[in-house]
Amino acid sequence: MIELQFDPRLQLLLVRFAEAISDASLDALDAKLARFVDRHGPVDMIVDYSTTPRVPADAAFVRRRAGRASRMQGRRRVFVAPRDTLFGMLRMFGAYQSTNHAGPAEVVRTLQEAFDFFGVSGPRFEPVDPGGL
Repeated sequence: MIELQFDPRLQLLLVRFAEAISDASLDALDAKLARFVDRHGPVDMIVDYSTTPRVPADAAFVRRRAGRASRMQGRRRVFVAPRDTLFGMLRMFGAYQSTNHAGPAEVVRTLQEAFDFFGVSGPRFEPVDPGGL
């Protein structure tokens, strides 16, 4: 399951990513983000990987995925990764992307840390209508 929620007041997108990380699942996320950006433009984004069941520990996979441009060009991105392997993989991803075409991504352990990074309290996320994407 990949669920998008948006707080239009804060211009902040929350992505709850609860699938095994693979090319197919990340392609599905990319497609949803492309449709979101077409409709709303780029916004700051939190991607919450807290419930992701499987993580590839493959540096070549990370480099290949990081070679793609971020859908949220010029906006801040935070990845939530409570588990060590995922945390390290996302830090590597962010480092590769920052040298390619995107600004650095912050990687934190909890959703609260992500909210703190943006200085957000009491966000009011609304589900993004899948039919509208």
